[in-house]
Amino acid sequence: MYTIISATHRPGSNSLKVAHIYLQILQDQGIEVKLLSLTDLPHDFIFTNSFGARTERFQQIVDLYITPARKFILVAPEYNGGMPGIFNAFLDAVTPEPFRGKKVAMVGVAAGRGGNARGMDHQTNCFHYMGVNVYHQFVTLSQILSMGNKHGELGGEVLVDLLTKQALGFMAY
Repeated sequence: MYTIISATHRPGSNSLKVAHIYLQILQDQGIEVKLLSLTDLPHDFIFTNSFGARTERFQQIVDLYITPARKFILVAPEYNGGMPGIFNAFLDAVTPEPFRGKKVAMVGVAAGRGGNARGMDHQTNCFHYMGVNVYHQFVTLSQILSMGNKHGELGGEVLVDLLTKQALGFMAY
């Protein structure tokens, strides 16, 4: 089973839109996949799930999305040249153990030109520290706002092609 993580709690984020496209690509390939949006976290999770404490609701999220997954796809926006703080807090609350020895592919999303490349480089170091194997082919989606239509829907041949190529390679990884 794979888990796609949309690594922001911003409602209606472009990262979540990209995650839904990725979800469809993997489902079309016959992969069992779940999508975790950090918008689904309990609103007080940082305070109630820190320093070894874990609420029942947060434990359910870990049991449903993290523990059973063999592979993860991280779709993360660029926040101040890095990963969103909510994602780092999420990793702290989960702890490295449920991730250790598993694999992750990363997709960076940004309105600017970098596509969150710096954030994914930094996150690679964090994942290595946690014992997670990072897939070498990053997807950096820069100028993400230009990939949508007038209704705010993302898509297009270039976007789907980039995600599909990464997905196919990651499936074989």
